Amino acid sequence: MEHIHTSNMSEYQFYEFAAIDRPLTSREMEKLRAVSTRGIITPYSFTNHYHWGALKADPQDWMKRYFDAHVYLADWGQCTFSLKLPKSSFSKEDIDPFKNRASLFATSTNTHWIIDWLASDEPFDDDRYAEDDGTGWLQRLIPIRDELMAGDMRSLYLGWLAAGHSMKKFVLEPELPPGMKEMSPAQKALAKFLEIDPDLIEAAAVNSARIPTQTRTDTHDMNVWLDGWTVPDMHNILQLLVTDQSQKAISLARNRYLTWLRQQRPMVSSYTSRRTVGELRELAKSASAARLAREEQERRQHETRQRQKRHAELRRMMNNENRYWKNADQEASRGCASGYDQALRILSELSEGNALVSSPEVFRKKLRHFLAVHGKRPALVRRLKDAGLPVD
Repeated sequence: MEHIHTSNMSEYQFYEFAAIDRPLTSREMEKLRAVSTRGIITPYSFTNHYHWGALKADPQDWMKRYFDAHVYLADWGQCTFSLKLPKSSFSKEDIDPFKNRASLFATSTNTHWIIDWLASDEPFDDDRYAEDDGTGWLQRLIPIRDELMAGDMRSLYLGWLAAGHSMKKFVLEPELPPGMKEMSPAQKALAKFLEIDPDLIEAAAVNSARIPTQTRTDTHDMNVWLDGWTVPDMHNILQLLVTDQSQKAISLARNRYLTWLRQQRPMVSSYTSRRTVGELRELAKSASAARLAREEQERRQHETRQRQKRHAELRRMMNNENRYWKNADQEASRGCASGYDQALRILSELSEGNALVSSPEVFRKKLRHFLAVHGKRPALVRRLKDAGLPVD
């Protein structure tokens, strides 16, 4: 894969890396510090942002040597999410159908896959980069790593789908993973990070099978898995734990469990014919029309509920109408701006209430009586006129 980051100067660039399978050594942290004097470096992470500058290192090289996850954001419209996974997580044949030249890349080392998801910059969303500084994304997206290692390919399908606007319409989609209608929180975050059209996701998910409900508990699964451990394997994990390498022990055990779990739960196929990009676009148009119709119906229902609520409030007020006229009189009698404002508010509600339960003429007559007392207060009368109340 070509180097996906750029060293061009920009007003803002954000880099965050995470080490998951093992912590960085002191020597490795020194090497990172030699590259960046301002970066926040811990045994498990590197974070930095740049104004009119860039990281003086290749993020792909850092992923190969140090880290397992990475987020990059630049305000010219480029966003990248990268993961490094053990090569045993899946085969080349598994991942190749999802790769494309726009939004999903995969390279391999002798031991790992490095997968890169790229957000499209077409159309460029200037508002996003004015508000999004990149922080918080990595923690939301990291769970995708465990999902992939457990055989969940939905994030790869999302990576392919993110290029839907740029692919030829006759291109066939990869096999549709199950569960696209009920994506995980991390997968939903990925769809948002990549700015995939929600209508396109809904259209693609139509034929996606549901993920079968597990009939066995996770505890039962884990007990079966543990029964398969050999004594040397257990000794290796225990040695790591007692030699201050607990993170490595945890990662080895978790990765081994996820690999075993994937083998026990073969991926369910959606059993549907593969669609072309053009067909998905047409389905997305239909999904968009249906969504707009739903939103319009919801808007009308909301307006009806709000109107009914308002009418109920006005009817309760009109049951004590005389008290409200008295309150308006008291506020006007204060002879100050705040009193006039309160009087206007009360009179406006009385006007609305009379229109609902009696008639505007009834309110007009009562307002004349009110003005017989307060009509020589020009600031108050001006407020009433400006509000459109019937001041004769």
